[in-house]
Amino acid sequence: MRCLEAGAGGIMAAQVRSARQAQEIVQWTKFHPQGMRGINGTGVDGRYGTLPFSEYAARANAETFVAIQIEHAEAVEDVEKIAAIPHLDLLFVGPADLSQSLGIPGEWENPRVWTAVERVARAAKANGIHWAILPRDPKHARRCLELGCRMLSVGIDVWALQRGLAAFQKEFADLAAR
Repeated sequence: MRCLEAGAGGIMAAQVRSARQAQEIVQWTKFHPQGMRGINGTGVDGRYGTLPFSEYAARANAETFVAIQIEHAEAVEDVEKIAAIPHLDLLFVGPADLSQSLGIPGEWENPRVWTAVERVARAAKANGIHWAILPRDPKHARRCLELGCRMLSVGIDVWALQRGLAAFQKEFADLAAR
């Protein structure tokens, strides 16, 4: 709740393992009648107490984005129920943690991981919500897009920094040999 009061446009909850947990997250992020988020209209989101509560609550309910990370085998087993939760906006697959929970850490291309990703894709489609993923490379991203993925998280700062440094090293490689 604190990040929402500070002005965040939504949340992405990690390590969710069940529909019950996902439902609790929706309850914590939405006001009545969609949820039971604690009331404090004095933060950034309530314009420091200047919005009437009815306007504040309606705006927050309409605009607060709720994403649930599907990154554990237990969540995959419950993904159809998770995807059916009202007021949930996105399922986000975390392939690294998912592969670990399947007992095959780091094996993003393992058929068991792809079976889980495909199940998430079907659940999202059946419930009219989007799903997203952190793809390992363009080939991985293309396969996810073919499965209906609507968001690729490709802007990891560490990867960008590593690629930038590698480009500099390549550009100046001939000078390092001297």
